[in-house]
Amino acid sequence: MPTIDVPELSGMYLKNFYNSVKRYQLNLPDHIVQPDKKFCGECGYIQIPDHSVDINIISGERPEISSIAKFKCKKCGHHYDETVLCRKQKVADSANISKDIGQVKKKTNNAKMRAKMRKQNSLTSLLSKKDKEKKDVTKSASMLSLDSFMKR
Repeated sequence: MPTIDVPELSGMYLKNFYNSVKRYQLNLPDHIVQPDKKFCGECGYIQIPDHSVDINIISGERPEISSIAKFKCKKCGHHYDETVLCRKQKVADSANISKDIGQVKKKTNNAKMRAKMRKQNSLTSLLSKKDKEKKDVTKSASMLSLDSFMKR
């Protein structure tokens, strides 16, 4: 298996990555662009768990307290901490996301209803409704006269 002990290759990859982001004017999310996320913030070494970076997770005392992940670069010794959400927080966050999705779905449903109402309130549809009503009135009037005739 090839080793990643050549820091020049890692630095070249980091430089190429940032140049490509600038060239194509990409807006990347913070979890990719921030230092100490994909590359070491000190030496620019690519972070590969258990190969170029050591990860230790220190769990909270209680289940509702989030855990802390401690990262340490094997090349330069740079270390940093990051909080990890507990399961209850993740479930609450996913519930909020699903609630937001439900609201978006509700908005699109309202848009469909508005479009339907616009079609129903157009001039041709109003005229066709009036014609139907007139036909119904004449049918009911003729039936009433027939009923009244039968009763006599």
